[in-house]
Amino acid sequence: MTEILSLSEKDPERKKMFDLSIRSADLLLEIINNILDLSKIEQEFFELNLEEFLISEICLDISNIFNNYSSSSIHYSCNIENDFDFPMKEDKLRIKQILINLLWECF
Repeated sequence: MTEILSLSEKDPERKKMFDLSIRSADLLLEIINNILDLSKIEQEFFELNLEEFLISEICLDISNIFNNYSSSSIHYSCNIENDFDFPMKEDKLRIKQILINLLWECF
């Protein structure tokens, strides 16, 4: 529903708020899935979801999260050299979760 509102919104400020709401909902869903994964680990049914991605994709996602949620004077930025931004095949969600958890302590 929020995605439909975002697509039809003409006011840039309101569109930005709808997009932030969508990202927040996605992050909440990831947190819930991570909690469920903990129970899988305890039952020894945990599997990694390997997918190919660029590290810049994770940096961009994290930048959007922290720069929109931050109420402090701390600003997150990520600069990746072109030589370093190569395709990786890892569990993107887990890597993103680890980085978010580490960075969250700074804010």
